[in-house]
Amino acid sequence: MPTENLMKPKQHPFAMTLRLQNEMAEEVENIAYTLNLTRAAFIRRCIRRGLEHARQHELPLLKNKQVLEAIRP
Repeated sequence: MPTENLMKPKQHPFAMTLRLQNEMAEEVENIAYTLNLTRAAFIRRCIRRGLEHARQHELPLLKNKQVLEAIRP
């Protein structure tokens, strides 16, 4: 296998700036280090899990008419 294929960086078509409180930034740093991940990889993992949680638990609530009336003016 050619070494060029092994060294290609992953492409991420979307970039985002996060403004975190110091405590949260330190927690991200500590957990990412403990899991042997980069901060970016850890944040991507958290976002992926948050999206899945919303898909499974929060979005289904919007099918309930009473919930919709309570959250929308």
